Amino acid sequence: MKRAVKLFVLALVLAVALTASGPGLAGPGGQGRGQGNEHGGDNGMGNGFKFKDVAEDFWGYHDILLMNLKDVLGGYGDGNFGPNDPVTRIQLVCLALRIMALDDDAMALTPEEAQAILDAAFADASSVPTWEGARECLAYALENGYLDEHFFTTNDGGLPSFGPNEAASRLEVVVTLLAAMGLAGEATQIEQEIAEGGFEPEAPDWDQVPEWAVGWVALAIEMDILRGDDDGCLDLGSEVTRAQIAALLARVDAEVDSDGDDFVIHGALTGIDPAVPSISVETTQGALNQYREHEREREEGQDEGDDEGDEDEDEEEEEDEDEDDDTPVTVTLTVSAAAQIFLRGTPATLDDLAVGDKVQVLAVDGVAYIISAKCEREEVKGVLLESAYDEETGLLSSLTVEVLDEDKDEDEDEDEEEGEEGDQAEQEGAGDGGDEGDDNGSGYAPGAVVTFEVSPDVAVWFRGDHDSDVQPAAGDILELKLVHDVVVIIVIDERYELKGELEGVLVAVNDDGTITVTVTEIDWEEGDVPSDIVEGEDVVLTLDDEVDIRWRGETVTAVDLVAGSELELKMEDGLVTKIRVESDDADDADD
Repeated sequence: MKRAVKLFVLALVLAVALTASGPGLAGPGGQGRGQGNEHGGDNGMGNGFKFKDVAEDFWGYHDILLMNLKDVLGGYGDGNFGPNDPVTRIQLVCLALRIMALDDDAMALTPEEAQAILDAAFADASSVPTWEGARECLAYALENGYLDEHFFTTNDGGLPSFGPNEAASRLEVVVTLLAAMGLAGEATQIEQEIAEGGFEPEAPDWDQVPEWAVGWVALAIEMDILRGDDDGCLDLGSEVTRAQIAALLARVDAEVDSDGDDFVIHGALTGIDPAVPSISVETTQGALNQYREHEREREEGQDEGDDEGDEDEDEEEEEDEDEDDDTPVTVTLTVSAAAQIFLRGTPATLDDLAVGDKVQVLAVDGVAYIISAKCEREEVKGVLLESAYDEETGLLSSLTVEVLDEDKDEDEDEDEEEGEEGDQAEQEGAGDGGDEGDDNGSGYAPGAVVTFEVSPDVAVWFRGDHDSDVQPAAGDILELKLVHDVVVIIVIDERYELKGELEGVLVAVNDDGTITVTVTEIDWEEGDVPSDIVEGEDVVLTLDDEVDIRWRGETVTAVDLVAGSELELKMEDGLVTKIRVESDDADDADD
């Protein structure tokens, strides 16, 4: 059955795969459909499903593991996967058809038919690999308009060349996948909007996008499929790796039905017992029927998806009806000691999961070998009232905030920007959010004072730095991102202590980008003086990465400072931005 494509699904599906820095194709039942498709282990059970060159902390580990166990994408047969190897053009074509369940249609072509189509189209038809499905998929994609002729190499007076064994570029990946997904019409529509001056994507290298590909690339950007690098550049000529393709396939597979899902139980956790260990999952009777049927076929050695013949049509129709049964049922599964558990794609343990998490459980004989859990990452915006630190580790352990009405602030900004157009949009229902704004979109009412646990691995985002050493201070406006009510990301949106000047005596220059100063005078310009800055007491101050330090009229670094020196300091957003070393014999230096 061909897969239907939904734009909101694709935005989630492809973004990671194409921004993370010849897949082997595997068919049902572990029967290979391409080169390099061996598991390199004992059919994926125990520890044999791991690849020697894919560490558990590798960003694509979860996706590679899942696609291997579902017989979608395998390794090279020697225990290696080759995560950084480039994907070739013929592999890309086969994967594009396979992920959209079009490969069976392609395999309906006889080898002779496929070869005839290729011979008539390409001068290098003989160089197309001979592994099963390669020529059939390429011929099918060509016949159905999934290949863009701009990727062909023209030959004077002859047929063009396809270059099946060349590495596929980011641009070719975008165009080929979107074409196989049936989105050519959407690409054409966006191209027309751009031509009419409707909009133009923001990217420093947008002028390098070929004119014919403008619609495809713009669609990929709008759907959040294609993202730029740190500088915002699209880098459309770069190669795509096997790990990136694995991530793409896993996310497509998570959102659309496929035969490979018959031995994956989808549902929500209703119980977790780490002592056994076991989990209980609420799924549907139809999904459970599919899983049980797959187990029977596996035990009988039958190939998944075989036709049962005309004499079994009634039985097949009855099974299809059973598979559509949406009656909720709960199944309890034992968790293998070698099980791989993930929460939001990150390695986890059963203790990290919670009742209500959405899960995909790959199970054999009622034993779970992969548990991939998802939960909504909650966001709360508030004013920091108090921080607590662990006495032993010194790490931030909790935050107490007063919740702000973020939706209200956004509505006010929109009203100012949109004016009458915003009012009209609201009347038409474009801004209809019901009562969701009453709870900050997070379940916490504005004005509520809430204390949140902070993960030991919390990331602090501040002024564009996603790994900042700056710690939140009382009065800061924070955006907290939580998983299971634990803060995993702190975004310091606004610093409360905005601007001020201090005088003091240097006590020490610390190794963590801070200095310790005994405060002698305070001249604060905007906002209240931070509570830890008190005349006559020592305070630890964080230096801005680009702090300007002057001594005797010369620019120096923090390591040049000497304990006991008298300093004048300027602070902004909680950071020391300027330091002037005061000395009787120092030259005056302008600020």
